[in-house]
Amino acid sequence: MKEYQITKDDTLHEQVGRDFPGYNIVFEESLMLPVAYLDQIKNGTKTTTIKFKEKAFRLPRTSLPAIEKESKTPAGRVSYKKVVIKHVGELNETDAVNDGFATLGNLRDVLREAYGELSPESLLSIHYFDKFDKIQ
Repeated sequence: MKEYQITKDDTLHEQVGRDFPGYNIVFEESLMLPVAYLDQIKNGTKTTTIKFKEKAFRLPRTSLPAIEKESKTPAGRVSYKKVVIKHVGELNETDAVNDGFATLGNLRDVLREAYGELSPESLLSIHYFDKFDKIQ
């Protein structure tokens, strides 16, 4: 497990690239999620989101527009405070609860649905939200 603070100087890609040579870095342009997940972020029951990409890391910038997946409608802006990179096999109940799920089993089911079968050694990036700002 490796933890990175997100700062305004935007050195996240350099830090992750140094620690994980051979992995590509892909910066997210927006946070596109179903309405139910965005509602969980707004009410504070979802404080993270987990991303996977084979031989790459999907990373946030300091803040991103939040988009409703179904309608493609902007919902607000999400700020981030840190990213944790860990193996699928290291996920635990706290990770599940932080991501808005009741159990680790529920989280694993959703990850499998989204990304297919992941090995315990597959690396994920866990994005920790700082705050959500609604569109005025």
